[in-house]
Amino acid sequence: MAIEGVDCYNPISSSTASCMKNKGVSFAARYYCPLGISSKLLTKSEAENLLNVGIEIVVVYEWGGTDPSHFTYDNGYNDGLEAISRAESLGQPLNSAIYFAVDTDMRYQLTAVSNYFHGVADAMTEYQQINGDKWYIGVYGGYDVVKYIDGKWGVSYIWQTKAWSEGRIYSGNNIYQYDIFINDTNEIYLCGHPIDKDSSSGNTGGFSSLTNK
Repeated sequence: MAIEGVDCYNPISSSTASCMKNKGVSFAARYYCPLGISSKLLTKSEAENLLNVGIEIVVVYEWGGTDPSHFTYDNGYNDGLEAISRAESLGQPLNSAIYFAVDTDMRYQLTAVSNYFHGVADAMTEYQQINGDKWYIGVYGGYDVVKYIDGKWGVSYIWQTKAWSEGRIYSGNNIYQYDIFINDTNEIYLCGHPIDKDSSSGNTGGFSSLTNK
């Protein structure tokens, strides 16, 4: 049975989290990015707002993911390190997933996507060698990207967006983003909050508690 979720750029308040839970939201996807760079960054207080009402959290790292030139090995490695730092600061449990966003049409630049996730994987492997455990690597992107990178460089969680998918749905996805907020064209609000809509079979790679770190 599918469960419903949302993803959004803006932080979710305590009252909005309660409203979303009452509207049937089971999970919410929010962002990691470099510290102090953007208001989209998921904070511990916001995470607690969501977890306290029973909404599971999914995290996605995105900084530069809308620019095709961002997808290089070095940027993947550095993004991996930044994502690890954010996860440690938040208290994200090990063995949950961190998705990395390919938020542009990269279907004709799949080698660049591979180079990027090679970098992410090396950062995560180094962390595992030192600490004995890790977070799983996920990808957010259109059909061609997620199908291509699934299983490569340790990518084991798939979040597919309908954008750049042309109606094709990858059977291996964990999350499917089926309706997207577009200014003046397809504006979607839930509890007064701008959102995209997602569904999942249940294995989102998300987490329902924080560690004590």
